[in-house]
Amino acid sequence: MNYQFNIFSNILLISGFGTALMAALILKRKGSAVKWFSYLLLSIAIWALCYGMELSCQDLKLMVFWNSLEYIGIAFLPATWIIFILKYTGRNLWLNKSRLGAIFIVPFVTLIMVWTNKYHQFFYSGNELDSSFRFPLFKAEPGPWYIVHTVYFYALLALGIYFLFDNYKKADAIYKHQSMILFIAVMAPWIANILYHLRVLPVDSIDITPFGFIITAFVICLGLLRYRLFDIAPFAREKVINSMQEGLLVLDAHLRVVDVNTEMKKMLSGRSSQVVGMVFSQLFPNQPNLVKSVNSMINDKIEMALKDNNETKYFEVSITQLFEKNYLYTGVILLFRDITEHRLAAEKLKKQADELIALNKLKDKLFSIISHDLRSPVSNLMKVLNMNDTGILSDDDLKIMLPVLSKNIGYVSGLLENLLYWSRTQMQGETINRINFNLHAIILDKLNLFEKQAEEKGINLINKINDQTTVSADKDMIDFVLRNLIGNAIKFCKNGDSITISAVIDASNTTICVADTGAGIKEENLRNLFKTTVFTTKGTMGEQGTGLGLVICKDFIEKNNGKIWVESKLGTGSNFYFTINNATPELAFPAMENETISDDYYLFK
Repeated sequence: MNYQFNIFSNILLISGFGTALMAALILKRKGSAVKWFSYLLLSIAIWALCYGMELSCQDLKLMVFWNSLEYIGIAFLPATWIIFILKYTGRNLWLNKSRLGAIFIVPFVTLIMVWTNKYHQFFYSGNELDSSFRFPLFKAEPGPWYIVHTVYFYALLALGIYFLFDNYKKADAIYKHQSMILFIAVMAPWIANILYHLRVLPVDSIDITPFGFIITAFVICLGLLRYRLFDIAPFAREKVINSMQEGLLVLDAHLRVVDVNTEMKKMLSGRSSQVVGMVFSQLFPNQPNLVKSVNSMINDKIEMALKDNNETKYFEVSITQLFEKNYLYTGVILLFRDITEHRLAAEKLKKQADELIALNKLKDKLFSIISHDLRSPVSNLMKVLNMNDTGILSDDDLKIMLPVLSKNIGYVSGLLENLLYWSRTQMQGETINRINFNLHAIILDKLNLFEKQAEEKGINLINKINDQTTVSADKDMIDFVLRNLIGNAIKFCKNGDSITISAVIDASNTTICVADTGAGIKEENLRNLFKTTVFTTKGTMGEQGTGLGLVICKDFIEKNNGKIWVESKLGTGSNFYFTINNATPELAFPAMENETISDDYYLFK
């Protein structure tokens, strides 16, 4: 008979089947740490079952067979142990693919060495049947690789125990119970294995390590029933943290990244493939305020902006400094909350508020202008008409006053036109239609418009613009500016004066000058010419101004990326300058209708 079961083999077989069943039950639970714990129990089960069969064998050949199968569990047990501990204690980020592969090198080599030992005796230098006990036992002499395997086995065992103990010290009460249960459960077989290798037991050929797993199974069952082992943190911690909408970054005392959740990885996807282990200042080199706040060792909350694929995102960062016993600095926790939508909404509200304030100011300015400049002439016109209706003013007197009334109506009409222009631009109703056009032609058109008015006052109009000068701007806006500047110049010139329009062209802009030899402008008025503060002065023949023309001119020129200014001296005339862009190839020239370009630069002399 090749097998003879005994008390030792029966205990091992029962405990092995029980451990395998427990591994299958635990494997159904979710979580990577739980999965590796079930693999650990499976390795233990294989060891126990195969060793139980080995102790039942009656000849050496069968013992060698079952001993070879044992090492499927024995070789991989330390690897599954250390991976489980790393994941259970929250160090799973250390386990990248290369390190995970390195952990399994020794187990695979060990398994190959055991299965091919008869060819090289590198694992067992020899083996024999020990008949000194009441049933035969397998006895082997360790070889060189057996020593390597044993060192590897105990090194990973010791490292795992250290991590487990470190986790126990930092854990809350319920988690301390969990860590203690695992500690007791895994220590029982390790202690038994140590006693076996020290040869201090009465029967040194029997490995009592698998018997320690009976204690392991009992303790784990207790943990499952009483302390909900694997139902709560640290596995819950992994799930909760990785499902957070906020990015989480944990730094150690040296400000190196030791933990990062899934959301934070997304935020840093374009910065580094390996975040864990990086120094914080290297992770955010362009955020000096954030780095400074982290280094301050003070809890803080700041806002920052990150650019991602040409898109700017805004984050509120909560910085919590960690101390043990209120004085030992251990690290920092940073929580990144995406506030981009909130920030953009706030900026939109601010923009709307600013626009509302601007509209209110516009309303006040309009009312001020209407009350200051529009009410008086309209009121005077009404009085004259009432006097005529009541017979106070005769028809002859009315005819005498008609030229004055006509001027007042012309003034009111001009004022209303300018008010409409200005209010429309202030309320962003004016669009910029930028085109290339001939500057000489548009100025010639404006001079023709003012020809009769200039003749009446004896004023010379001179166009010194070259007929090949082309510029790029909104033609209607520049038309308004020229009409306003030329009209103002005529208003303040007298008989014999001249108005000259010239231009200086540089690499990118054309500077246009409307110069007159008229009355000039007082120094105190120069500062207010382009402001919305309403003031008007009468021309040399009593012409009335609206007070808004130059304000609109400034607005139009600035909307065309130019600037406008004035140089004037009382009694010698004024020079108004403004700049516009030169013509650009990408803009087309409009079709010219009813425009003739004269070679004669002097319209009147």
